[in-house]
Amino acid sequence: MSAIKEASGIRRAGRASSQWWKAAPILVASLIVSFLWLLAYHGAVVTDGAAWEHSFLLSLHAASSPAEWTAALDISRVGYAPVIVPVLVLCCLWWLVRRQPWKAALVLSAFIVLTILDYAGKPFFARPRPDLFPHPAVAAASYPSGHALFAVGFYGVITYLGLLGASPVSRRLGWSIWVLCALAVGFSRLVLGVHWPTDVVAGFIAGAVVLGGVGLARRSAQLGAPSHPRSSGLAQWPTGSSATAGPVGRR
Repeated sequence: MSAIKEASGIRRAGRASSQWWKAAPILVASLIVSFLWLLAYHGAVVTDGAAWEHSFLLSLHAASSPAEWTAALDISRVGYAPVIVPVLVLCCLWWLVRRQPWKAALVLSAFIVLTILDYAGKPFFARPRPDLFPHPAVAAASYPSGHALFAVGFYGVITYLGLLGASPVSRRLGWSIWVLCALAVGFSRLVLGVHWPTDVVAGFIAGAVVLGGVGLARRSAQLGAPSHPRSSGLAQWPTGSSATAGPVGRR
């Protein structure tokens, strides 16, 4: 029996490996679609120095207290590499220990796609940061907002994978918490004055495209889908007392 289980496990691992390559093209497509969205949105909507964005940030700054500014600074920390990278490592290790390597592969792939969008998009579009009032020092360009991008894309993927198989109540609660946290991260960047509103909107939607790509990739490749009982051939064999009770009962 142990030999049969081992062989079954090897077959499942082989299927998971082959299924993963069905997911890879979808993840690449999500990168391309996200970048095309950023390009189209930048060309159609984004205008450096738009009057309404100036007015919005100045009004928000005037209405914010020092305590709210400090809170925004703390909330923003979840979007920096010193927080994101440890979260990524811990999630991957957790899913590897639980023998769910496909989850680790998906969140790692999402991280790579989002990093490319962030680090390639900023110098490509080279949009200047707002300079309307004193704010924390930032080196990179403004568009798109990397914090908004990762709040939706990275933490959204973790939420999606973590809630697979959870109860409906747990899923609703988990997704609600994620939405509130993502909005808080995006809003914090506006309170601090380090992004234009359109930077945050662009990051949100690009991150959502990556999140949707991960979900589509998982479903298309059937990653984590339960195997059909007959796939191993074991379900056809009677076990326990039923193996002998049937024929005796017919006599």
